[in-house]
Amino acid sequence: VIAYLMQRGISNEVIEKCVKEGILFEDARHNCCFVGRDEQGIPRYAMLRSSSPHHTFLLDVAGSNKEHSFRLSEGASDTLYLFESAIDLLSYITLELDVGRDWRGADYLSLSGIYAPHRDNRDLPLALSEYLRTHPEARHIALCLDNDRGGRLAAEAILERLPDGYE
Repeated sequence: VIAYLMQRGISNEVIEKCVKEGILFEDARHNCCFVGRDEQGIPRYAMLRSSSPHHTFLLDVAGSNKEHSFRLSEGASDTLYLFESAIDLLSYITLELDVGRDWRGADYLSLSGIYAPHRDNRDLPLALSEYLRTHPEARHIALCLDNDRGGRLAAEAILERLPDGYE
């Protein structure tokens, strides 16, 4: 898993942090396992991704709760960076490190997939909704979604559904 993520360009420092925190590990089949924890630190979500560059295997582990998706945080912050996937999140932090910026002043959250609500669904993505519920200090949200049709539609839907008071 470490070799695979480094091949994807993820910083060894970021990988080691995730492994040390127990939110990234390799399962028996050599898949990457990304873990999301609740506010008490209890694992509530896990997603498997193949570590082979020749496979696109992705799977939410049975019993996972997307309200507690993969997240990196260094404490209370008023800024949240929101991503489609855990690897996108890790890639962004790596880019911050590459240009010498300290990434630890914000929170980083994966939606664990693209968000595509039906028109009559006024709910935010589960992970974002839970984050905002448990982090009232959050005021700034950066939508770091893919620049494809799905990512742009997801960004529009999130913006339409965000309550007032967020930048």
